[in-house]
Amino acid sequence: MVTWALVLETLVKWGIPVIAAAIIGFIVKRVIDPKKQDNAAGAKLRRQQAWDDAARASRVLEEKCAVQIKDMNTAIDTKFE
Repeated sequence: MVTWALVLETLVKWGIPVIAAAIIGFIVKRVIDPKKQDNAAGAKLRRQQAWDDAARASRVLEEKCAVQIKDMNTAIDTKFE
């Protein structure tokens, strides 16, 4: 026969470890996730800086700008002639 004392005992016996595990998991998540996010943000920033450095080292943008400036100068010169 099942008594309320047996039900209460079972709930307490299984409930306390489950609640404790949930609390520990919540605390660990709050402690570990910010570090993980900071590391991910740092890695993303390093990749972006690497791309920016590569873009600055490249002469393609400079050459395209020079071509556009030359085209604009020729268009202006033909307009005023």
